[in-house]
Amino acid sequence: MAQLNTRGLTHVISLDATQCRAICQSKCTLATLAKVAKDKGIKLSLPYAGTDCTVGAAILRGLIPHDRIDWVDVLTTSGMITRHTPNLLPVDAFIVAASVHLSD
Repeated sequence: MAQLNTRGLTHVISLDATQCRAICQSKCTLATLAKVAKDKGIKLSLPYAGTDCTVGAAILRGLIPHDRIDWVDVLTTSGMITRHTPNLLPVDAFIVAASVHLSD
């Protein structure tokens, strides 16, 4: 594959309002996540990182504390999609999706 098109990975896949947990694709912005959470009556309690910051970037930069992330699915250069904790990501990993706790 010459190039991977990731432009479509911008969605909140699911949101569990009772557990305040969301599964998001990596290029979903924190602003989008906040809007979806607000529409479901959940106050998002994540650090502000700018409106264009994505969930994947926030995880990699440590803006979302690791204890607020259940798991991260990554695609490696070998073509495998595997599940990891955010502190044990492979060096060649591209974040595809993540499960995030929305409030403390």
